[in-house]
Amino acid sequence: MSSTSVCLKCGDGVAVCSSDGTTITSCSAGYFGTTKCTSCGEGAKSCYSETLALTCVDGYYLGSDSKCAKCSASNAATCSLVGLAVSCVSSYYPLNGVCLSCSSLSSTCPAACLSLGYFSGSNSCNPCSSNAISCVSST
Repeated sequence: MSSTSVCLKCGDGVAVCSSDGTTITSCSAGYFGTTKCTSCGEGAKSCYSETLALTCVDGYYLGSDSKCAKCSASNAATCSLVGLAVSCVSSYYPLNGVCLSCSSLSSTCPAACLSLGYFSGSNSCNPCSSNAISCVSST
């Protein structure tokens, strides 16, 4: 005798629920609640409520009002409390609160780019081959 199982959708923002889909065990990242999962709000990765964020997603920072605010620096991964870049997304590096592209440099690579998989060559900053972590040339 064979039996079949049916998977039920728990609901929006629900990570884990009971087998009948009626009881919430935990909410997904960016949601909070015990009987219903509610969105934390824009940029929040985790929160206690819609107005009290704990952590923010990349590109946002936790402001003094406990809400996530968008970084003012383009291509920022993390920011200071005033929105200046502390770290940047891949192939960018922080300098004086902004994110600069390693591939757009027309001079030698700064150390930050060398650690991101770039090398200095003929007055430019060039990417290493796709498999390399660091290199002295593209081959």
